[in-house]
Amino acid sequence: MSGIPFNNRAFELEADRQGRVVGLSALTPSQAGKLAERLAQIDPWKRLGQTPQAIEGVLRPPGPSAWSYLIRVEGKQAGVVVLRAPWLLGVYLNFFCVLPEYQGSGVGASVLRWLERESGRAFGNIWVCTSAFNKRAAAYYRSHGFARVAKLEDLIVEGEDELLMRKRI
Repeated sequence: MSGIPFNNRAFELEADRQGRVVGLSALTPSQAGKLAERLAQIDPWKRLGQTPQAIEGVLRPPGPSAWSYLIRVEGKQAGVVVLRAPWLLGVYLNFFCVLPEYQGSGVGASVLRWLERESGRAFGNIWVCTSAFNKRAAAYYRSHGFARVAKLEDLIVEGEDELLMRKRI
């Protein structure tokens, strides 16, 4: 295994199911702020009471071991992915959102395949947490080879549990 494969360059990924070009580029502070405003209005972040400021803080992590990417489809904002590495001998998918209008089109799957390819060069695991109430997200991750390894009670807010999931690569 070699060094950490992530950096702030742009990546062109596989096309989505509609044949549209999917790409990643470094998330700018302006993009982070605008996305945070929108994400605070949708679940699971709305249900968890996450403010735009709190979300923006997660989208713009400090330090050399975290990377934030804007997900683009045909050049338009389609979501965001934030990675941390190394984390438990792998990569932690710290934040992953495909905007509702792009969900179900294969955009997220394209990002996960890219993440697996890039991560496999240096790590043996990909980790993610999802809210236990977010059954759709948990099923999505399971369909992409993730398995639940722990339930983290009251992690973000009291009364709401998170599921830690792992994919071996």
